[in-house]
Formats: sequence, C-alpha cells, structure tokens
Amino acid sequence: MGASSGPVLVQGDVKRTLISLAVPMMFALVSMLAFNIIDTMYVGWLGPDELAAMSFTFPVVYLVSSMALGIGIGATSVVSRSIGEGKKGTVRRLTADTMLLGISISLVLAIVGIATIGPVFELLGAPEHLRSGIADYMWVWYVGLPFVIVPMLGNFIIRATGDMRTPMWIMLFAVLVNAVLDPLLIFGLGPFPRLELQGAALATVIAQALTLIAAVYVLRHQKKVLAFGRPGFREVINSWKSVLHIGLPSAFINLLAPVNTAIITVMVAAYGTYHVAGFGAATRLEALALMPLIAVGTSMITFTGQNIGAGRSDRVREAARFSFRIMVIYGLAAFFVLAVTSPLTARIFSTRPEVIGSYVDYILFADLGFFMLGTALFVGSTFTGMGKPLPSTIINLLRLLVLQIPFAIIGSYFLGLRGVYLGIALGNVIMGAVSYLWLIRYLDGRGPQRSELMPVIMAECRKEEVKSALFVGKECR
Repeated sequence: MGASSGPVLVQGDVKRTLISLAVPMMFALVSMLAFNIIDTMYVGWLGPDELAAMSFTFPVVYLVSSMALGIGIGATSVVSRSIGEGKKGTVRRLTADTMLLGISISLVLAIVGIATIGPVFELLGAPEHLRSGIADYMWVWYVGLPFVIVPMLGNFIIRATGDMRTPMWIMLFAVLVNAVLDPLLIFGLGPFPRLELQGAALATVIAQALTLIAAVYVLRHQKKVLAFGRPGFREVINSWKSVLHIGLPSAFINLLAPVNTAIITVMVAAYGTYHVAGFGAATRLEALALMPLIAVGTSMITFTGQNIGAGRSDRVREAARFSFRIMVIYGLAAFFVLAVTSPLTARIFSTRPEVIGSYVDYILFADLGFFMLGTALFVGSTFTGMGKPLPSTIINLLRLLVLQIPFAIIGSYFLGLRGVYLGIALGNVIMGAVSYLWLIRYLDGRGPQRSELMPVIMAECRKEEVKSALFVGKECR
C-alpha cells in the first residue's frame, strides 16, 4: 500500500486537517445536487408529463441510493480504522470485497427492480399515461445500476484514505459529462437519437460508468488498496459482515429523514396546499445551507476512523470540540442570514401570500434550532467512525421521530402552523445538546484506544495469508 493510502490524518493540526477534509466534501455534495438539478431541468423542457414521470422515479432512486450510501459509510468506517491500525492486507481485502458487495447488491436490485416496475409505480400512484415513460427511464437505470452503486463505494473508500479531493474531482467530471450528454441524448441533437426519458437515464449511467473507471484506477494504481486474485468465500463473507455491521444501520438512518418529512408534510397540509408549497421551498433552501454542516459531519467518519485505529482518541476529542464550535457559530450565522433574507428569497418561489407566509415562518421558527442540527449530525458520524452504529441510530431516531413529531403535534395544537415548525426546532436543539454531551462523556471516559473491528476480521488477520474476492496478499500489517 502506497504512502498516499497510509494513516495521513493521525498527525498535524487537527483543525486544519478537518477543514481540509470538509471543504472538498462540500464541493462533492454540491456536485451531486447539481447532477440532479441538471437532469430535472432538461427533462422539464420535454414537458410536464415527462417531468411528472421522472418525479415518480425519485422515491425508488432515493431508496436505492440510501442503501448504497449506507454501505459506503460502513466501508469508510471499517477501512479508515484499518488504515489507522496499519493493516495493509485488511485494507486491500475490505476494498476488494466491498466492491464485490456493491456489484452483487446492484445485480440483485436490478433484477428485482426490472421485474417489479409495473406494480411498484402503480402502488406509488403513477397515472396510466405516465407509466410507459417511467418504465423507459427505470429499465435503463436498473440495467446500469452497477455503474451507479460501485463507483459510489469506490469514492467512499478513497475518502477513507484521507483523500477528499480526488472524489470531488471525479464527481465534478461526472456532472460535466452528464450535462453534455443530457441534451444530446434527451433531444437527439446532431447524430444522436432522440431518447427523451431513456436518454436522461442513459446519460446518468454513462457518466457514472466513467467515474467507475476513474475510481478503480485511483484505488489500484494511486492508493494501491485494490488488487486482483482468487476469491475466498469465508473471507468475503467476513468482510461483508464488517461493512454491513455499519452500513445497514446507516442506510436505515438515511431512510428516517424522508419518513419524518412525509409526516411533517401531512401536518402542514392540514393548513392548506399553499402552506405545503412554502414549507417545501424553505426546506430546499435549508438543504443548501446544510451543505457545510453535512461536509464536516461526513469528514468526521474518516478522521475518527483513522485516529481511533491509531489509538489517538485525544485527536478525536479535540476534533469533536472544534466541530461543535463550527456547528454552533455557522448555524447561528446561517439562521441570521436566512431569517433576514427570507421575505426576499420566498419571492423566488412564489408571490402568493400563503406561500410566502409559510416559507418565512419555517425559516424563523424551524431554523431556530439550526445551530444544534449540525451537532447531532456530526456526533452521529463520529460514533459511526468509531465503528459504533447504535448511538448514531438512536440519535437520529430520537431526533426525527421521538422528539420532532410529538413536539410538532403539541405545537400545532397550541400555536398552529408556527407551532409545527417550532417543534422541529425543539427536537433539533434537545437532541443536538444531548448527543454532544453523550459523545464528550464517552471520549472523556477514555473511549476506545484501538479500533473495534469485528472479531472475525481480526481473527482472519492473524493468518499469514489473506485472501479476498479480488486480492491475494501475504501480509496483514
């Protein structure tokens, strides 16, 4: 394993290291957002039916993406801790087996997905006249699913080495390719056939396929954490268990947010359709403001993994306190900017008084808790980086369903729609404070000094020869 893939995050200034991780991560997140916006924009030019058909695909695409994201987080946690421990053979095996896991899952999901396109979208309420367009899009997307999931996992593993810039450039490249191919394949410009919705899906698959090539090249030739060899069934299963031990709870956490949003939307809908429009617009602007906080939180997985693996829980403690200050200061500043500009930004989306009123109320009341929302996010990521998915699951479950929903119901009873929004803020503030105290007490209580990889992984690493689905090596350390 080359020097670039060693535990690069266990030395140097903690603050600078964390910032150097978070900034490229933020640009990668913005790139992913731009990818979806570009697709939606071009399909929207086809007409309202095509845009509606593509909109019906979002829940399915989100579900599959959440599963892949969870596996990627699991791989980041396990691989980064192995890097921190200096276990080169383990890193190579986990990398190869994670890629094989991505291929296997994507093939299963593709087969099941293609077989159930009709029933699934009928269940989602798609009108009959839209289903052919939906099928056109989903057929291509499912067939190309390995090119969507596997490079995502590859980029997560690259991040686990401490390199956030390379995945950022890979994502920017994918956005550029997709932006060029979309109009060519959707509208049939020049020598290209007019494929409409199929063209949008094909552009996505081609762009992602190119990122797969780039990710594999980086992993194999630059990071030197990927090699090819004979598969070993038991070793592969052990690797999968270690990744899924973190990945499955992470995927579950990713699914909690849309459930929470759906429940809150139903509550807002009781006050009128236009209030839902204002709520939806405000949450989209809020999502953009959340990008720096999500970037810091995601970076903590890699930082924590390498440092816990190297026995440097003191650096994790310092990073946690620094992250908390960032979250609070940025959260308060962002709330101030959002609140002051809300009467103006609301008019970007609508000029109806009900929409503007709901939009402004959401910013003023729900985002009161913005300064603690980021804290809950980064604390969950820090526990995940330690290889402890349960605290992260508990934090998000309590925040989104146990606190926010009851507070919103109580607030609605006493204060109306503003009470619903205030309930969201209270849930964020309480869980943010509790989760931070939980983390600090854990770290101050002399938390893990070494990584807690699954025992089966450590047992296999004691053997002289380490095998994986794609790697055969002679060393574990």
